Amino acid sequence: MSIAIWIAIGVAVLAAAAPITQGGLRKIDEKQLGKYVAKAGLPLPSHLREPLLRRIAARERWALNGGLIGIVLGAALAFVTRSLDSQGGVLVMLGVVFGSSVGGVLAILLGRHQFAPDAPRMARSRATELGDYLTVGERRTARFAPLAALVPAIVATLMLALLPHSDAPEFGWWRVVTWVSAGLTLVVWLGSEVLSRKVLERPQHAESSLELAWDDVCRAESLRGLFSSPVGMAVLTSLSSLIMVGLVITDAAASGAPVQLLATIGIVVMAVSLLVVVALLIPGMMALAGPYRQQVLRQLWADADFTAEGRERTC
Repeated sequence: MSIAIWIAIGVAVLAAAAPITQGGLRKIDEKQLGKYVAKAGLPLPSHLREPLLRRIAARERWALNGGLIGIVLGAALAFVTRSLDSQGGVLVMLGVVFGSSVGGVLAILLGRHQFAPDAPRMARSRATELGDYLTVGERRTARFAPLAALVPAIVATLMLALLPHSDAPEFGWWRVVTWVSAGLTLVVWLGSEVLSRKVLERPQHAESSLELAWDDVCRAESLRGLFSSPVGMAVLTSLSSLIMVGLVITDAAASGAPVQLLATIGIVVMAVSLLVVVALLIPGMMALAGPYRQQVLRQLWADADFTAEGRERTC
């Protein structure tokens, strides 16, 4: 596919990631807002509706802007390297994944869209930690991402070492992309850990416990988006490894290399890449299918009378 199609896909992905307000660019999608509130598991009184929408719009706007900047940078790099087809598409999608998640976190770090910025800082019985906002599966998946990116890259490199040097014209480019993407996965994961601590250190201002609970839900959303970056980059690394091996095998087959050896290399690399992708995506899909937004309520607001669990305990 041409890079223009990849750019269009990137824009569509960004639009899907900002379903409620499109960053404040359109009328509120009440259906999507209703789903968001239902999954959050918190009541939304009328006086909190507008502050919540401003908070959502800010997060979506920053995520959109970050993703668009990522698209521009990825496309520019593709033009510089004259990679105007699928290779450039990988760069564009890397920009989308990283830019949008960082943008969402910056909305919190800048602190310009709190529910009640002039209210006093709310005191807690203990300091919050990452486990209050993300499930064990989400945290383990993000921390597994750097290793998951290295495994297919190493396996592909070792398997290709069994063949003579490939003359496939795009082999060198994909090899660079695969290893750069694997290295960036580690860098992005480390950056996510650092930024998440900055987010947790930010003071939270609220006029009521319910406001603070909603602030926690919004904070969890941004942290979840941040830690999706290394996971997304690890998936792209796996796909890049698979494409690289496919190019080499095709070129080697045309040169008369042993068919059985080529088939073995292809099957091994495909199996490893698919296992890595499944291991990375299944926990996230399970979290999306369940009440993952209520992790913060279970951890921080289990006894509150405005949560279902809290009401059950008081009955």
